Amino acid sequence: MKKVLVTGASGLIGSAAVPFLKERGFELYALSTRRSGTADGVCWLKADLFDQKAVEDILDKVRPEFLLHLAWQSTGNFDDNSNYEFLTASVNLLRAFADHGGKRVVMAGTYAEYGYHEGVLEESRPAEPINAYSRCKAFLCDVAQDFCSRNGLSFSWARIFSVYGREKDPRRLTADVINHLNRNETVTIRSGSLIRDYIYVKDAGAALACLLDGKTEGIVNICTGKGTSIHDYVMTIARAMHKEGLVRFEEQSSSQQAVVVGDSTRLNLEAGFSPAWTMEDAVKEIIRDSAPEKPAPTCRKGVVSVLLSIYNVEEYLEECLDSLLRQSYADLEIVCVDNGSPDGCAAILERYAAKDDRIKIVTVTENKKLCGGRNAGLDHATGEYICFVDPDDWVEEDYIKSMVDAIETKKDPDGNEYNLIVNYNFKSYIISNKNVKILACGKEFTGDVSLDVINKDVTFDTEIPMWGRLYRTSFLQKYNIRFLDGFQTDNIPYAQKLLAHMGNFYGINEKEYSHSCYWRRMLSEDGALTVTVLYKNMEIPDCLENLYDYLKEHHLENKLKVMFLLFFGICFPRHKDMPGYYLRFKQLAKKMEKDIKTLDIYNQDDINICNLLIYTDNFFQFCDIYFHPAPALHNQYTCKLKLFGKITCYKKNIFHGKKAYYSVFGIPFIKTKVRSDGRTTVYLFHCIPLFSISRKSQ
Repeated sequence: MKKVLVTGASGLIGSAAVPFLKERGFELYALSTRRSGTADGVCWLKADLFDQKAVEDILDKVRPEFLLHLAWQSTGNFDDNSNYEFLTASVNLLRAFADHGGKRVVMAGTYAEYGYHEGVLEESRPAEPINAYSRCKAFLCDVAQDFCSRNGLSFSWARIFSVYGREKDPRRLTADVINHLNRNETVTIRSGSLIRDYIYVKDAGAALACLLDGKTEGIVNICTGKGTSIHDYVMTIARAMHKEGLVRFEEQSSSQQAVVVGDSTRLNLEAGFSPAWTMEDAVKEIIRDSAPEKPAPTCRKGVVSVLLSIYNVEEYLEECLDSLLRQSYADLEIVCVDNGSPDGCAAILERYAAKDDRIKIVTVTENKKLCGGRNAGLDHATGEYICFVDPDDWVEEDYIKSMVDAIETKKDPDGNEYNLIVNYNFKSYIISNKNVKILACGKEFTGDVSLDVINKDVTFDTEIPMWGRLYRTSFLQKYNIRFLDGFQTDNIPYAQKLLAHMGNFYGINEKEYSHSCYWRRMLSEDGALTVTVLYKNMEIPDCLENLYDYLKEHHLENKLKVMFLLFFGICFPRHKDMPGYYLRFKQLAKKMEKDIKTLDIYNQDDINICNLLIYTDNFFQFCDIYFHPAPALHNQYTCKLKLFGKITCYKKNIFHGKKAYYSVFGIPFIKTKVRSDGRTTVYLFHCIPLFSISRKSQ
């Protein structure tokens, strides 16, 4: 693995570069005056850059091949003497790096080195620095370039333009504007007509990683090659916050250059990098990450908040509420979200709330789907623990008590408290001809479940949706993960994001805790949400992609498998828009390909379906391979009709007398499948259900 020593890794640009360096296979070592130890794949080495002996000791121990030098203290005074101290420390660092076997160096410069030049600035333009900061940077560039040339080191100088991101320093434009708008204060801009080359910090970090991993020599502008006025940049922020009316522009004469834009030709063509973020998308992410933290609501110790998202379940709601009010664990807060329900649910809730003050009604005027209702419940929960119950189900009397006992008494293998209890004691049932028909029961399992177990068998988690879980509220507040508003699919990605952070949970069943069963009412034998979620829309691949993006963003992609294979296998054969579903998963597979093929958590089956999705040319080719029967076995035979004795125009494969596949000129046409009850289902193109024929006994 390629070892790199990074200075300034905890700064605005450095922290953005770290994930891209890891993505490119670098083994990261970072100097810090405050941190030590390993965290998120970075080995932090505590040392002061100005302590030459400490730095040399680290270089002697690590012996990195690469150096990414970003550290430089800015006091706000560009003529501060600290600039000369950093210049000296940087030269010493470069010399020590070379003495200990270093091979390639990338150092961070600034577009301020160009001085008063304006317009589109090429790297060949001579530097004309105008203050101590830019003079020290320009001098370091010259010295480092000469030193590396004389000592056989590869060297690149990243001349960085106007970086913006989630900034804490109120002296910087982005932080100042956001802070004022968050406080609903007026922002006054006096140089709105000036044009600058704004590059999002994540693009800058990715460009630095690309530069370090490449062979481009000399000065390279880190920029977008496009100019944006300060007026337009500030208004992009204001629009994202819906506070355009709080921005005022009072244009004043300025001694600054009117236009400063970088020429991105070398970055694009020689380094092979182009920015990926639009300003609108980047600003939205900054706003989301910069939102002032809401104080966590006080959790009432011992109280369990039971959350219900209620929509069109008038027929079943009373049975559900009665089962909750009969719970042996009485310290409850039953948060009932009337999720724009058009029937009589609101009246039922009012009646129950009048006779038991544990019923808490939250009204949402317009239906926000299941996930919106879940979020509304979370916003109004005040208990120490949170669990979810679906309002068309009911629970036995010790359902809550069993999970509270487990979360308060069980410890994980390291002796820590659990943040999640999963109840495997459930029964899925349907009322058929006034009789209860059990369709499925939970696992006979109790004990610790780790991420290793889940990655090997994702059903350990996914077969128990939100209704079978008790969470510790403090853990939910720590990560502030939300359900996807407007979605019906709730378990993915919400529960999986939390799992990636917690690592272990504890499972219980009826053997350990009796009278704790969750009775899950199914509206059909296929499942209550089968029609709307699994087989009719594109929520599943969207949810999986959201989960994957979250894991990547938080560097958790090697901890938890994205269960795309499981849900593709469940949904695709019966999805009403199979071609669209195939294309959506194809896009997801392309995005995940590198991780699926390199991370240990994915297996050969995951790789196979990934390859099949990506490298089939079209839907019919995919179906022909995906649904193709296994190699010939006994009880299998094939009939072929050949044109002129050479061209197969018709083929029929029969397997064990149960399945028959028909193809015309090599194109999958019809499949028939005989079930154990004698019902025969006919599929178009081997995959799209057309109709079923029942064989009735006379």
